Amino acid sequence: MELQSHSEPDSGLVSTKNLIGSTPYHGAFFPNARGFAIHGGEFTIHNDIRNSTQELAGDIILIKEIRWSGGCGVVGPEKQGAKLRRIYTAEVDHRSGRMAVAIYQGDGAEEQWREHIAKYESIRHPNIMQLYGLVSATGLHAMVFHDDLIAYEQFLSRFQHSPILTLYIKGYCCTEWNDVLTYLRSTQKTDYLREGTVWIRRTTGGLCVDLAPGEVGPGLGPMWKRDVIRLEDVSLDDPNAEAVIIPTIDEDEYHDLCALGAHMRSLTVSTRHLICRGLTIFRSNPQHHTLSKITESLDISVSSHHDEWLIFQDSGEVMDNSWIRYDSRRARYRNLTVWARHPYERAYTTWKFWVSQANYIFAQLQGTSPVENVEDYVYVHQISFTLKFLPNSDNPHEPAGYLFICPPEDLRTGANLFQWPDCPAYWSFDPSGTIRLSTEDARIFGFPIIHIETILHGHSWDRSVYEGLRRFHQGKGFDPESQDLARRLGYPLFELSTKVGTALPSAAGGDSEPLHYCEENSELCFKLGHYLDKRG
Repeated sequence: MELQSHSEPDSGLVSTKNLIGSTPYHGAFFPNARGFAIHGGEFTIHNDIRNSTQELAGDIILIKEIRWSGGCGVVGPEKQGAKLRRIYTAEVDHRSGRMAVAIYQGDGAEEQWREHIAKYESIRHPNIMQLYGLVSATGLHAMVFHDDLIAYEQFLSRFQHSPILTLYIKGYCCTEWNDVLTYLRSTQKTDYLREGTVWIRRTTGGLCVDLAPGEVGPGLGPMWKRDVIRLEDVSLDDPNAEAVIIPTIDEDEYHDLCALGAHMRSLTVSTRHLICRGLTIFRSNPQHHTLSKITESLDISVSSHHDEWLIFQDSGEVMDNSWIRYDSRRARYRNLTVWARHPYERAYTTWKFWVSQANYIFAQLQGTSPVENVEDYVYVHQISFTLKFLPNSDNPHEPAGYLFICPPEDLRTGANLFQWPDCPAYWSFDPSGTIRLSTEDARIFGFPIIHIETILHGHSWDRSVYEGLRRFHQGKGFDPESQDLARRLGYPLFELSTKVGTALPSAAGGDSEPLHYCEENSELCFKLGHYLDKRG
């Protein structure tokens, strides 16, 4: 049987109204299910023949394949490849609502079909696909699931005009995703989600997890701790949906939600720079790299023993003076990294402080130059100081000796200020480290070249997120370009310490994309002070 999906316009098909209070699926598993009694011969699968006058009892009428292809919900045969499993929207047995049908065809299809049945038979959760029926015929097997589905990304793309609705959807999907994780942990079946697929139910807009292999929707994961409850009887397609949802989310919660729209960013900067952790923003684009400090009137720092200092020591030995000694021939195979960062949850909180006042900071920056590309601004929450070893081309015969690394505290110059010290590491033949070799002597004797690097790590947000913050703050009755809301919430208040940021060296004369790492480009390494004997 040739199975071809028939496409149809997708507009109007997605119901974003939460009907969970009236749908028969609420609180029930396999309602009216014949799922484990239906076998080959009870259903016949057809193409879309809805215009026919023939009455077909027990038929499955395929409408279209429901897979997100980046622009529509239909994937044509040329994109399907040799997949064993495809998901279709279908009309089943003349039911009033559409359902989802998974078709299995090809070599190994029946074996995969039976493996997936075993998963669904053992699972009972409203956010996991619920089986309605089975089909088994020569060369073709299928599963019929309750409700019609839409790809998570496709559903989210419908609301890209509204950053508030987008974050709200991500929030409740993360909440429902974590509920699924909790359930699977309790049943010791977390391995079911290793390759799971994320869908959205068309009738409710709720999350629906497919346990078969696929791609998990972006932004869904266990890191999200807040509970965002999907509202009942709220149509997301309503032009006034934002006004309905804003009162249901408190300000602190919305600032947390913005983390779901964050992009991780990093940039290598000069080792000569004094870096302020958690109180720094940098602007990074192909033409212009600047570093600006923001200071706070309230103390958001924590005591040093709560900082996360991580150094990959392996066989390193801490000396009486706190320096760390390594056997030279073992050390050269390691990258040694010291992180200057708050504990993870504390750093996560500082992001919230930033987004709550970002539009205020941008308004301050507006006085010196137009703030056009806000997505280029990165809020720094951690710094990594990495030390690694490059081959010595002058003398490849490395002698036996010792490497000494400074204690992590030597990188701290203030409460939140960090910088490489003048001598972060050195080679020595002396096991006590008293007699240090200069970088030139170490090179002559054949020790590897010590290479140091400072990398800023932070997050940036798209313009849409900042626009959403503006609209959300206005909806709560606050001026988005003021710090009034931050004051009310008791957040630390940020101020620019300088109107003009410090220029950062850029790669390839500023013509290319900013580099995340120097990639051991000699010219750039010299410029950024990565070689100890070239830092003067």
